[in-house]
Amino acid sequence: MYISPKITVIKEIDEPESFFCSICNFCLTTEKDHELHSKYGSCEECYYNFVEAIVLNWNKDKKQINKNKLNEYIYLRKKLSTKKFKID
Repeated sequence: MYISPKITVIKEIDEPESFFCSICNFCLTTEKDHELHSKYGSCEECYYNFVEAIVLNWNKDKKQINKNKLNEYIYLRKKLSTKKFKID
């Protein structure tokens, strides 16, 4: 089967954009992910978990994030993305 993914360019930018969150390294999948990544360097999930509470002092520096909480978050997110669900 051949799948032809369709990519739509909404706005042109001069600088290259990453397709991965700079905090958790998961793929940016939604428009909101890309929007928040350009402002804060985070996907939507990381924004709500780590950035939102300190948004006024945010400088895209991962040093502000508790490493233990970040590692726990990444572990749980990987576990959820690889979990196989049984459909009856």
